[in-house]
Amino acid sequence: MSSLAFKDRFIEMGDSAEDAFRTWAEKYKISVEEWGLKRPNFTAFKDLPKNVRHEPDFICESLKKHRSPIHPRHFFVEAKGVGKDQIIKIKYEDLETVAGSIDFHGLPCYFFVNDTSFKRVGMFDFMTLTRHMLDEGMIHSEFWEGKKYVGIPTNVEWFLFWENK
Repeated sequence: MSSLAFKDRFIEMGDSAEDAFRTWAEKYKISVEEWGLKRPNFTAFKDLPKNVRHEPDFICESLKKHRSPIHPRHFFVEAKGVGKDQIIKIKYEDLETVAGSIDFHGLPCYFFVNDTSFKRVGMFDFMTLTRHMLDEGMIHSEFWEGKKYVGIPTNVEWFLFWENK
């Protein structure tokens, strides 16, 4: 992966995170359906409303008779990858869309994190992230294309869990 340009590695990390989530969800008997768009072949994709472009990756259903680390029956998931720097980067525009999806659909949203460096996966929920956005150690910066993001160190105490793959 290191021979690729950063932009391409970033895309590959996202795809890898989505695959890791599908595997994790199967382990916990969680049904997973695609929800958001995944790089559609549109010539004017950027002209779509942000709330359409940045919908969460998945909508899920947890089976009642099987306990998983998360408990709601239905929920959204946005899958993220994290690399050697151990900083999970989430664009502000994605956060705005997730907030809108939660309000509109009335379902919680979790961020699933695939950590390729330490071969582990983890999760935290949107509401917890919003409560900690301004905590010491959180990073507020910009990507190469100028889009702003919040950076979450993987060692924050408010993660729901980390587990080895």
